Amino acid sequence: MKFYWINQANFSKEYQQGIIQASVDSRNHARLRLLDIRKGDVIFSFSTQGFQAVLIAKEDGIQRHEIQGVSCVITCDYYLLEMPISTTVVVSATSQYLDRLYSPINSNGKRNNGYVFPIPLEMSQVLLDMSQCSFDIIRSSVECSAAPRRLGSINRLIRDSNLAKEVKVLYGHTCQVCRTPLITPQGYYAEGAHIIPLGQPYNGADVIGNILCLCPNHHVLFDSFAFSINDNGQLVGLEGNVFIHPNHQISRKSFSWHRDQFGLIGLTLVKRRG
Repeated sequence: MKFYWINQANFSKEYQQGIIQASVDSRNHARLRLLDIRKGDVIFSFSTQGFQAVLIAKEDGIQRHEIQGVSCVITCDYYLLEMPISTTVVVSATSQYLDRLYSPINSNGKRNNGYVFPIPLEMSQVLLDMSQCSFDIIRSSVECSAAPRRLGSINRLIRDSNLAKEVKVLYGHTCQVCRTPLITPQGYYAEGAHIIPLGQPYNGADVIGNILCLCPNHHVLFDSFAFSINDNGQLVGLEGNVFIHPNHQISRKSFSWHRDQFGLIGLTLVKRRG
């Protein structure tokens, strides 16, 4: 299974027909790559409205090209997002993965005129999370490609209960402490850690400023106050610094509270040893 970004200028027409298509009689690499698509590949569709749909190829591009000649037409399952996601938002979350030479986005942050662009697994995981489409949904779609229905609907509205997911997307599912990605058969995995825990007795706020993106190990250590974090990102109790994304405004009040708890735990240990 491979992953692609496609810029569909004729999204409505191609969606209605359940296809993607392009003339490949030129040397335009972004169109020629349509021939690389294979059945089961995942294609993230961008229209003039932004990130619009997740597509699953139902056939190999090369086979259809041999039949069609200079034009390549590939039938696809379309999974529409409930609302398009702004390309600007997507670029902000995925810029670290964008190819600098053959990119679907130009230097001005706009869609390139090219058609199909392969993207890495890390970037595809971010896009799947933004669409709230999981690898399980994709696999079941591929396995059941003969099913009569072609249209699906994906709810992508981000509610308060999904704020942790928003933070994980921001960091590309990479731990802010160790910066080590955890890869599972379902894709990249990380956890949203509340700095001040929710509910009694701490009553932490369920807001982005109170959430970190951590691996399971550092999540457990952080929740148990084995280490803490200064306002400038310097780790307390561990060496190094926590990575903080420029678009992530973390609450200093939350950090201060956590350091206080870390200090109390340290005093308790000293008393026990004494």
